[in-house]
Amino acid sequence: YQRRVRDVFEFNFGGISMLHSLLITNRAGDFLLSRYFQILKDEAKTEWEQKLYNATKDEWSMTNNEEQIVAQIEDKFIVYAGFGEFLLFLVGFEEYDELLLSEILESVIEVMKSICLKNSIPEIIDFYDIICLSLDEMIHNGILEHTDKEVINLNVVKFNFEKAAKKAQEKKAEQKKFKRSGSFKDIKSSTRKSSSHRPNK
Repeated sequence: YQRRVRDVFEFNFGGISMLHSLLITNRAGDFLLSRYFQILKDEAKTEWEQKLYNATKDEWSMTNNEEQIVAQIEDKFIVYAGFGEFLLFLVGFEEYDELLLSEILESVIEVMKSICLKNSIPEIIDFYDIICLSLDEMIHNGILEHTDKEVINLNVVKFNFEKAAKKAQEKKAEQKKFKRSGSFKDIKSSTRKSSSHRPNK
């Protein structure tokens, strides 16, 4: 597997091969998350999704327990599987054939399971940003970069930590602009002092 990934890295260096898309739906086929790694107009995406639906819908009931099913539409390879309340469709072509797609999809599912502990649809809504970050760590511009769940999770945690640290610095700088010296005691003291010199009527 490591050799296969290395081969793809070398193959991609020439800019020839890349993934097409990753779609995540509920069991009824309603989209929850979509990632297209090709530049496609909305009409082209809709046309592709219709083809994907027609080619795979009869087998959706067989995708329990993460069992993978392979399909092909024209020059594109498709591997799809279900777990929990989700269906995942990974599409590629050229070097990203059904064997490599199967291995990548396993990694995607493992990452998803580490985020969505109950494998439920509300979780994908709650953790949408983290899931997107994790997928971006795995696949960048349609090219496979990481498959190790621990490395991906570590990079996401690091990104979130740096983001939180930056936010904290910005907040601190903002607070500093409005920081006022002194205290209520100084105000009281000043009030007493001024009252002691109040002129006689």
